[in-house]
Amino acid sequence: MCASVPVVAVNDESFRNSVINDLNGYLFNTDEEYMKYIGKLHDDKELKTKLSKQARISSNDFSSDIFAMKVLKVYETAIENYNKEHKKLRTRVKDFIEKRKYKM
Repeated sequence: MCASVPVVAVNDESFRNSVINDLNGYLFNTDEEYMKYIGKLHDDKELKTKLSKQARISSNDFSSDIFAMKVLKVYETAIENYNKEHKKLRTRVKDFIEKRKYKM
């Protein structure tokens, strides 16, 4: 997609979030569908140009910068959750110690 070329890919979950039929390429299930989409792009230059432009735009969602931001968000969320749980644990330990003090 980043080369401004429409994608023709097997209909597999690894492509379903990135390839959208009639927008930036096609997903196929059979050899016949594959040949149909390749022929369609070969014969219809206007369609190929439209899908090529959109393929380039769509590829921005999968750039290394966007990927890095998504990974960073995962780490930030994990750290935030860890800190919340750690704080809860410290509070429980402190409460336990305080209760034990008064029992002795």
